[in-house]
Amino acid sequence: MNCGSDPLSAYEIAKKMYETCPGMDLDADILEYSRVGVAYVSNSCLLLGCRSGGGWFVRMAVGAGCLAKFIDLAPYHLPYVGWARCFRGRWHVKWHKTDAVKRIIRYENKKRTV
Repeated sequence: MNCGSDPLSAYEIAKKMYETCPGMDLDADILEYSRVGVAYVSNSCLLLGCRSGGGWFVRMAVGAGCLAKFIDLAPYHLPYVGWARCFRGRWHVKWHKTDAVKRIIRYENKKRTV
C-alpha cells in the first residue's frame, strides 16, 4: 500500500512491470523461484534468479544494490551470472564472469564511501 508521497516498494514496482506482460504473474514467480532458485523481497529490493547451465540467471532485480544482494544470497558460487537486456527490440541474455561482477560491485561500493 502506498501511503501519500511514500515511494513505491520494490514489490510494487515489479508488480507494475508485470502488469505490462499479459500472462505473467509476479506472485506465482516469487513462489516458483523460492522453490527452484533465489527469491528475495524487501521494501527496497526484489530479486528472482535461478541456476541456468553454468551460471545464475537473474530474472528480475528491482532496487539499488540488488545485484550485489543476489550474489550474496546465491546458495553457492557459479562461474557466471547473467541477465536479459532488450537491444534493438530483441531480448538477449548477457553472461558475465561472477568474479568480475563482484570486483565491479566492490569498486562501486568503495566509490560511494570515499
